[in-house]
Amino acid sequence: MRIIIDTEKGRIILPKSFFPQLDKMNKILVEGGLDKKWTAESYVRDQFD
Repeated sequence: MRIIIDTEKGRIILPKSFFPQLDKMNKILVEGGLDKKWTAESYVRDQFD
């Protein structure tokens, strides 16, 4: 997944295709019995950590 870091405007730009993939990941987590649900912000922060 590619994202754009806009340092002039201080924001991260995610592609539209990111959100359906995030929904799929959250569905897998629920099916696995976990209560965790990714938000776009929490997922990106986790990837950079």
